[in-house]
Amino acid sequence: VAAVVNGRPIPANELELRLSCALEEERMKMGGEAQNARGYRHLLRLSSTLRQSVLDAMIDEELVVQKARASNQKPDEAKVVKLAEKMNPPGHKGPMDESILARARTQVAVEDTLAGLDPGYQPSPSQIQEYYENHMGEFSLPPYVKLRALVVYHDRIERQDGRSADLIIDSACRELRSTGDFVALTRKYSDDVFAKEGGVQGVAQSEMSPEAALASPLRIALAGVSQGEIVGPINLGSAMALVRLEERRGGQPRKLAEVQREISDRLIRIHRMGKLKGFVADLRKNAQITIF
Repeated sequence: VAAVVNGRPIPANELELRLSCALEEERMKMGGEAQNARGYRHLLRLSSTLRQSVLDAMIDEELVVQKARASNQKPDEAKVVKLAEKMNPPGHKGPMDESILARARTQVAVEDTLAGLDPGYQPSPSQIQEYYENHMGEFSLPPYVKLRALVVYHDRIERQDGRSADLIIDSACRELRSTGDFVALTRKYSDDVFAKEGGVQGVAQSEMSPEAALASPLRIALAGVSQGEIVGPINLGSAMALVRLEERRGGQPRKLAEVQREISDRLIRIHRMGKLKGFVADLRKNAQITIF
């Protein structure tokens, strides 16, 4: 047990799960930097700080849940069923599990409680415009790249060509200068799983990869590179590579009209969170909270 709030426990395993999710979000923000020693040390230092903030948030949530339950207001059953359907495992068939319905009722009751803090609030057009101008970077599509790579691993015992990765890459560079056929060379020399497709990389069944998620040496090599250019050899640690930038997308801010609804929802949430702080502070005054 991580804490007890008015006699109700907050399980330690749930705290650890929430903490791991928070750390993973931070790791994703860091991109390739999370893979080096400095990034690892940063995540270790952050772990203790995040633990306290995650636990505080869980205590606040429990207090709001208890308040919602005490109100005895029946949540809209249509909302409950819709939410429960989303909570169900993919492909679920048959009657709805009662434990999932109970979780959905609690969540809808909490949402109704929060919505009741200031139900009529709507941000003005000028507030939406100001938020957009001050946070334009947040509404940019993240840069994605489509790469074609020739990758030769240093330690590939089953490779028929017994030469070192450096020698194979040198051969590929010489042939590239004479033939210019990068696709044919990737099929001839590349060790990775994308060789049969001419070296086109990809993630999650997409040819486009988030630029921030690329390994640091690769991101550095691609900085300022134009479409169609080939860079390398690049030392990726476990392999040597030649890479051609096929396409770069994103990095441009979306128009206000595209994100107006999203900004409005954010401002409503921010407004409610401001109200929630006072609401939760009052609940904490009369609560019995024990942290272990």
